[in-house]
Amino acid sequence: MEENIIALRPHHVERFLGYYHKWGNLLNIPLIQKEYGAEFIENAKYIFNMLASGGKGSEQVFMKNGLDSLCKECSIKDESCSAPDSKYIYLIKQLDLKEGEIYPIKEFLEKIEQFTKLE
Repeated sequence: MEENIIALRPHHVERFLGYYHKWGNLLNIPLIQKEYGAEFIENAKYIFNMLASGGKGSEQVFMKNGLDSLCKECSIKDESCSAPDSKYIYLIKQLDLKEGEIYPIKEFLEKIEQFTKLE
């Protein structure tokens, strides 16, 4: 996958919502840090910070099921990580995102912002 495309599975979008809106940041919880490992946490923070800042503006977000850009550095990934992420499909629908679609980072962030306004 191209370097300016960030692949995200639905439950990582849910995690990004919490990070972006400061509802809660699972990446700072010591148990999560220990379980997933330093490389995963560093990669996730890098991706979340880049997304939250709008990056350089040329990045795109690819919605997918299965392993994504965050999973790359995960130390505990297994077969279940490749399975459809159906538990969070409702969230993707609320955000008006579709699996298999690629969104410019600005459009992705607009959808994240609008979701907050619905709450």
